Amino acid sequence: MTETAKLLILGDVKNTLNQNIPNVKFEKCSYLEQLPEIVISNDYQLLIMPFSIENTNIIDLNDTIQSLITQSNKNTKLLVITNTSEEEKQCENMGIMYYPAKFPIKTLLLQILDKLHEPQQSNNLAIINFKELFIRVDNNRKFIKNIIDQFLLVKNDRLSDIERAFAEENYTIVKNSAHKLKGVLSNFAMQKAAKSAADLENMLKNNSLHTDIEDKIKELTNNINEAIEFYLKNKSIFDEK
Repeated sequence: MTETAKLLILGDVKNTLNQNIPNVKFEKCSYLEQLPEIVISNDYQLLIMPFSIENTNIIDLNDTIQSLITQSNKNTKLLVITNTSEEEKQCENMGIMYYPAKFPIKTLLLQILDKLHEPQQSNNLAIINFKELFIRVDNNRKFIKNIIDQFLLVKNDRLSDIERAFAEENYTIVKNSAHKLKGVLSNFAMQKAAKSAADLENMLKNNSLHTDIEDKIKELTNNINEAIEFYLKNKSIFDEK
């Protein structure tokens, strides 16, 4: 490695910050509420955290963290430090990379960083890509926050319109509504939900099966609700910088 790699330590991970590794810079994030701003403002090769932090754990946080690190660097990886065999089992079930706290970590970090320097491709989509969103509005966070809040007031009506039109087999309305939602969600950088809306529109153009369209509407609804929940959890990031 010739370039300096940046690693972010979330919470209390014993002995990690004390590692003397050439061309590796460790940075610290002490609290979960700091994580969104730190991640979207920096490119990290690796995010290291304990299994549990602030009365929650990686099982509950994984979707949120994966969405955040996607926005910073598509090759960023998450490493969870475990203390028990039960924690290891839960990480395995979730497909989360982990490492027991009792073992030396330096060799593992070097192996991971070497692997991350290999060319990779990723199709990950963020729940909300805050970095892209703030670029779109020239970092006018108050403005886009107000626009998203207005969308929250009509979101349920928009989804109900789609469900009602689908039940009445009025596929033209469903297609047009999906097209409009695709534009709105893309403007909000709600990437997963925008992809679902685009998929729904294309399925209607291609006369897909009724059951497939129904499943895609459910997916769109779930992804929009997930994005709204994610937005509300991270609303403090929209404070003026």
